[in-house]
Amino acid sequence: MSIKTKIASAAMAAVMAVGFTACSQNYTWVAKSGDLEIAPGVYMANLLGAYSNALTLVSDTEKDVLEQTIEDKNASDWITEQAKISTAQYFAVEQKFDEYSLVLNSDDLSTISQQTEYYWQYLSSLYEDNGISQDSLNLINTNVYKTSLLFDALYGEGGEKEVSDDELKQAYLNDYVKTTFYALSLTDSSGELLSEEDQAAVRERIQNIYDKANAGDDFYDLILEDEKSDLGEDDTVHEHTGVEHDAIIYKENATSFPEGFYDIIKAINTDSYDMFEIDNYVVVAKRVALDTESEEFENSKASILSKLKGDEFMELIEQWGNETEVTYNEDALKVFTPSKVKYK
Repeated sequence: MSIKTKIASAAMAAVMAVGFTACSQNYTWVAKSGDLEIAPGVYMANLLGAYSNALTLVSDTEKDVLEQTIEDKNASDWITEQAKISTAQYFAVEQKFDEYSLVLNSDDLSTISQQTEYYWQYLSSLYEDNGISQDSLNLINTNVYKTSLLFDALYGEGGEKEVSDDELKQAYLNDYVKTTFYALSLTDSSGELLSEEDQAAVRERIQNIYDKANAGDDFYDLILEDEKSDLGEDDTVHEHTGVEHDAIIYKENATSFPEGFYDIIKAINTDSYDMFEIDNYVVVAKRVALDTESEEFENSKASILSKLKGDEFMELIEQWGNETEVTYNEDALKVFTPSKVKYK
């Protein structure tokens, strides 16, 4: 048994006493693979995660999830199956982490601990209701962190599947755009459309900025001038240092920006402007050239790598999980079931 496995086993043993207790008997382990065991708290975390996913897949959100089917399976069976998949992948990550001779340093452990404290602060009631101790949660977070280190070890510099700097630069230029933009809403604070007159005034403001920017005026100064014109006596405008209205947008980013925003910016010639309306906003935007020698690129490399190889890596994790032999405590499985999950 490697030293890291011994440490992991010792940590798991420490939470066995505080794992989920059901009926009159305590179970010290639910699943094992090689020299590793997981306590009920860790398995219940996997079960809770599967239950949460099930809630998004059932056809009737008002009906008890366990009375429904998912992917032509009884929901309880589906949840248990997904929990077992997560458990196998948990073991696979622990084992691969050792195989690649990776270690967690003091900074890593501190980061993991901080993550656990953060989630525990807000979700401790949910975890405790499901027999998941803070130590069990920390083991789950440690496993997730190890997964990220495995990704870096495989695809990062020197890894067996290393993605070169040139590949990252090409992906940056192909899949991202940079813009400086200014947007004004056509709705009020309640989300209701402004009057036709007020909408016209908003469009006129954006048109004015667009015309002056095209004539050579400084775009940031124009934005700041318009922001100040919209303030009351007691209001202050945010500080402008030249980047507050800049954004680097990934082609599949549909959360931070409206659908179609990337395509509009991509269609603008570099260093040129466009004005357009999207999702009840009137926007004036300039497309800015991406610089692969910039600090922005360096700071974006991890994100670019993740988007390039994230799906491939998840498939690899699934493969590792499928290849991992897991022995279950069948008596414990009869106790730790989807029906025991408490989800509010």
